Amino acid sequence: YGRALRSFVDRFGDAVDRRTTVVILGDGRTNYHDAGEAVLDRLRARARAVVWICPEPRARWAEGDSAMGRYAPKCTEVLEVSCARDLEHAARRIAARR
Repeated sequence: YGRALRSFVDRFGDAVDRRTTVVILGDGRTNYHDAGEAVLDRLRARARAVVWICPEPRARWAEGDSAMGRYAPKCTEVLEVSCARDLEHAARRIAARR
């Protein structure tokens, strides 16, 4: 995630402003590479909101290479999505942020 977050900020960071909701979809597992928390802090400082859609339950966020426990406080909201109903709920919550 560190590399992906840095790449996003390098390529599109100037487009992120207080009107932007950044949506990240992923399990937050780093494969023991750099988590890039500082980059997420920079995104959050520029954006209206940072919403992370995570397929793993919170109970697994402290296991192994998961960085979700460190990412979550830096996000405006983390939505657990494990089925189509959860995904619909997440999409409605994100759309309601307008």
